[in-house]
Amino acid sequence: MFIAYPFWRDIHFFLYHYPMHIEPFYKWIHAHHHRSWNTGPWSGLSMTPMESSITFTGPSIPCLITAAHPLLFFYANMLAFVNPVYGHHGHEEFAGSYFHYLHHSRVTCNYGMTFTPVDLLTGTWCSGTNEDAYLAKVEKGRPEGWTPNGDHTWGTINAD
Repeated sequence: MFIAYPFWRDIHFFLYHYPMHIEPFYKWIHAHHHRSWNTGPWSGLSMTPMESSITFTGPSIPCLITAAHPLLFFYANMLAFVNPVYGHHGHEEFAGSYFHYLHHSRVTCNYGMTFTPVDLLTGTWCSGTNEDAYLAKVEKGRPEGWTPNGDHTWGTINAD
């Protein structure tokens, strides 16, 4: 179970994180987290109580449905508390994540984590190619609470 848990964590993250980007869930649950589009170390745990409750089901589910060792629950919770710092601190050279920075700057891509490439399988992967040109186009007049198009198609944006 310790070997399988990182895969579960990444899949669980994608399965709850992508739907949080669909209205009205984005506005109700997740927009607060995206107010830090240029993230810092504590941005990862900057969540509404509802989002935090959903996030921390990840460590619980495997322990509830299997005869997992109690150390798995401890290990899983430690990952849940510590990993957001690495995904949000903004320094690639210190195990940071440009992948997740792109998610915060664009909002409509990279919903998962990089260990298990769920975004590649679902078509929501973004490598950051031509990032400067894209951001220059999107950033002008970007409203607060900027979200995907209302039709909820993968990887589309509402940059009007």
